[in-house]
Amino acid sequence: MIETLDFEIDTAKNGQEAVDKATRMQYDVITMDINMPVMDGIEAVKQIMEAKPTAILMISSLTTEDATITMDALDLGAVDYIAKPGTMNVGKRENREDILSKVKSLSRIPTRRLKKKSV
Repeated sequence: MIETLDFEIDTAKNGQEAVDKATRMQYDVITMDINMPVMDGIEAVKQIMEAKPTAILMISSLTTEDATITMDALDLGAVDYIAKPGTMNVGKRENREDILSKVKSLSRIPTRRLKKKSV
């Protein structure tokens, strides 16, 4: 769905690959899940923000307004979140406009305004 915004899209198979790519490349926005193999999204956000601050949008069934894990991601430098109900296809249509709007907004944040986080 993000391809409709004319962004160049890259993917990572796991959290470690996301960190490796994010520290080598300059991305406008990173969308990140929490549940990933090898390294979870929280640790990936932490490492990315320490090495190369980038606008990160958390999209996960675990990111809800009240969830501690959501606050952890935001404290570590993620800029925003969207709750993804269930599996990747459940709720996709309902969240589409919200995801696209947030990706566009986050892509406009100057990198200098993102703060390196250290824990």
